Amino acid sequence: MAYKEKDTKKWSAQWFETTAKGEKKKRRKRGFETKREALEYERQKKLNSSRSNVIYQNAEDGLADTVKP
Repeated sequence: MAYKEKDTKKWSAQWFETTAKGEKKKRRKRGFETKREALEYERQKKLNSSRSNVIYQNAEDGLADTVKP
């Protein structure tokens, strides 16, 4: 979600990321000149976050197969 800050008149990007523990964390980056820049940054962060979650889950699946109790 992109929004314009009233005091600075600049745009901010806001998104949620899921930690390794499964907790949702709100993230924000401020100071964009245009709404388009803020939305593009947010989109990239969401893509990178979803890719890292898939890689992390795949790594966990591989470890579960190789680790014996």
